[in-house]
Amino acid sequence: MSESLPPDASGPRPPGYAALFLSRVVVPLAFVVVAVACAGLMVVMRPSAARGDVATTPTRVDVVTVAAGSTRARIEATGVVEPARRVQIIPQVNAQVRWLSESLVPGARLDDGEVFARLDARDFSLQAESARASVRSAALELELEQGRGTIARKEWSLLHPDRDPGEAPLALRTPQLETAKQALASAEASLGQAEVQLSRTRLSAPFPALVLDEALEVGQVVAPGAPVATLIGTETFWVTVSVPVHELGVVELPQGDRPGSPAVVQHDLGAGQRVVRTGAVTRMLAQLDPQTRTAQLQVAIPDPLQSEGVPLLPGAFVEVALEGRVLDDVVRVPRIALRDGQTVWTVDGKEGQGTLHPRTVQVGWKEGEDVLITDGLSDGDRVVVSPLALPLEGMLVEVLSDRDLPVDAPVDAAQ
Repeated sequence: MSESLPPDASGPRPPGYAALFLSRVVVPLAFVVVAVACAGLMVVMRPSAARGDVATTPTRVDVVTVAAGSTRARIEATGVVEPARRVQIIPQVNAQVRWLSESLVPGARLDDGEVFARLDARDFSLQAESARASVRSAALELELEQGRGTIARKEWSLLHPDRDPGEAPLALRTPQLETAKQALASAEASLGQAEVQLSRTRLSAPFPALVLDEALEVGQVVAPGAPVATLIGTETFWVTVSVPVHELGVVELPQGDRPGSPAVVQHDLGAGQRVVRTGAVTRMLAQLDPQTRTAQLQVAIPDPLQSEGVPLLPGAFVEVALEGRVLDDVVRVPRIALRDGQTVWTVDGKEGQGTLHPRTVQVGWKEGEDVLITDGLSDGDRVVVSPLALPLEGMLVEVLSDRDLPVDAPVDAAQ
């Protein structure tokens, strides 16, 4: 059992009382006193901090020096190349294939009117020759009838000098003459039909074309209604692009002698290679796209294949840059410089260092990685294009790079 004071405190102390009092009261109190004394000594002997100036490190930024002026609004879109003209060659006669051109292979080019296949024409040649003979016979019969009519008129004038020849058309052989003329006309029509049938034994390209596919072999018998080849025109290709309705205001449609908005069509081949062609807007389709509610513009590309380099082929997915109307008194800045949709930060001062100042701007047009500012910036302003964590007006900055950005710079100039 632990030792405790007896009920009567005035009585004699039990043995060990002094040691117990010393361990429970005196020793802890001594530790507290020593600790307070050490803490006070440390406070008294602490070193004093010297006051000094705080060094301000300027934020490093990249800027572009903008220029005010006029430029054309650009619209970026995509589309798929398709031929403006496509035709399926279908024979109109039943005959056997006798000859095929070496050019009749997929991918080959055919000139306008070039014959690429000949069918057996012997039956049609005989029909044409028979029709020619009929024409010659009808012509001779007409000539004989004209002679008979001349003799009949002379006889009528001798026998009936006082009567009008028109009173006796049969005697003057007028109906016989008309019959001979009709017989000649019928024979000539039959000859024309036979020659048309004969001409249909030659299959030719109706316009400068590219062979898309073919299904012909020598000895094959073709019949009317069965396609044997598909050709696409090489003079013009089309690209249909989708443009938001609110951007149509800068697009120029052809009107009279004025062409539509110019267009640059690019097909990325990979490895840094591109096929580039120029064209123009030719028309706007009659209705909006039912899914995207965008307007459909048709861009015509003349001479898409060309004779040098890689051709632009149908089915290619291409990028189309349309040049619209001229925008006056605008400033081009990279899109990354625009913050909160209406604020840019500018730097004034010397080339090496300067201070930040916000500008509220009005965006007039967006294209690619750039925006065109119609209000809020002036010629020669230096606009910050690097990220700013916590920009403050008047904050000191250090300009790392400064380049000029003209208003008519290409779309990728700000990248």
